[in-house]
Amino acid sequence: MKYKNKLVILFLILGALCLNIKAQKPKLIEFGWDYPDVSQLSRSLPDMQNTPFDGICFSIQRSIMEAFDTTVHKEVYFEYKKIKELQWGKYSENYIILRGYGPNGARWFDDKMWRIFTQNIKALSKAMYVGKIRGILFDPEYYNDNPLYNPWVYDKTKYPYCSLKEVQLKVKQRGRQFIQCLQSSQTEISFLSVWLTSLIAEDLKILPLKDTRHVLLMSFFEGILEAKLKTVKVIDGNEYAYWYTRPSQFLESTDKLKKKTSALMKSKKAKLEAGNLSIAQPVYYDGLMAKIPLFERSLDNIFKWNWLQENLKFAMASTDEIVWFYSESINWWQKNINDTLVQVLQDSKLMYNSSAIIKSKKAGITVNKGYWYKADSKRPMKMEAIAFTFKWDDSTKNLQITFNNKVPDKVMIYINNITPTILYPKGFLVNINLEKFNKGKMKLMAKYDDNLEASGLTFLE
Repeated sequence: MKYKNKLVILFLILGALCLNIKAQKPKLIEFGWDYPDVSQLSRSLPDMQNTPFDGICFSIQRSIMEAFDTTVHKEVYFEYKKIKELQWGKYSENYIILRGYGPNGARWFDDKMWRIFTQNIKALSKAMYVGKIRGILFDPEYYNDNPLYNPWVYDKTKYPYCSLKEVQLKVKQRGRQFIQCLQSSQTEISFLSVWLTSLIAEDLKILPLKDTRHVLLMSFFEGILEAKLKTVKVIDGNEYAYWYTRPSQFLESTDKLKKKTSALMKSKKAKLEAGNLSIAQPVYYDGLMAKIPLFERSLDNIFKWNWLQENLKFAMASTDEIVWFYSESINWWQKNINDTLVQVLQDSKLMYNSSAIIKSKKAGITVNKGYWYKADSKRPMKMEAIAFTFKWDDSTKNLQITFNNKVPDKVMIYINNITPTILYPKGFLVNINLEKFNKGKMKLMAKYDDNLEASGLTFLE
């Protein structure tokens, strides 16, 4: 509690970067090792209405359901009656957790097993329908020690008589079956995968796709993209953002992930759908706050909290819709919660409502500031002095940027997470007309030649 007052003051200062974002208000959902099951939700939801979250990730039974489980789950497993009677209250963005995993692999060529898998997924779709659940949080991470059962890897020992292309075609077929079953009862859902291409992009820096841990995952998602209904939203959870240390990583990721996914797809339809992906952003509490020695960077507590706040701010600024807050050491349901964390999460959401709006006296004019960030492995996301000021005139659609002390090499202007407009300033003052910008998120990022960057955010109704 001794840091609370300093943190609140700091966050109000950071909040001064932001304007109203009522049109695109991000949703904050909770996902962690403390995940509740349906029985716990039935008991505890009335007492859990005061958390900072808009939604909860939960399991049906205490053990998380596995997509490739060979067990035939009977109707009683899905607890339809209990799910239907859940009184969610404030929680509108709720997701059932599903692991992309099975104790014996995905059995791609085993039609008998796939009749079981699809039967279970159809039952899961019914559970979403009766409970008015927003969607599925899909975790494709492989948890078994035996690499033979990793469903997303191709090697000749597993498929001695099939080429990679033949296996990819079968996996794509199964992806189509999977999404068709998942949307069989509940046709308007969100399929939020913890990651699609964020980790794959890292693998591709050192390995060709065929040798990565995820080559078949791409085929599976290609099938999903080809067969999903228009009312089904596919979301990349961008898990790699756990470790982002500067604003540019968040601001650039939405555009980069869509392009990378599209490039990895083979069919024209899947490429088109990849361009319509929604991008979510995570914030990893245990990693940023070094709750285990592996994550320790010798930062003091004030700096750790600052890093957490900055990541929250830019996660919310760059997400298309969802920020998922992940933790392993916290249990919200047993209420062993740090009061400072609750305040930080609440304040991060306050930046996006009408109470945080900042306008100049002249109607239609907004004035704001961009700050320098110089990040390294020991002191990530450190906010430095003011790098530039910028003024938006809503009547003329003119953006004016004034740089302090130093002219950047380039400036990237993001409007609602789409491909940026890029400027190459020649002096300390820049004017540009953005006639298509009416409301939503405007983000400015300046890059310099000495590992410096500067970012500023504006939110308009």
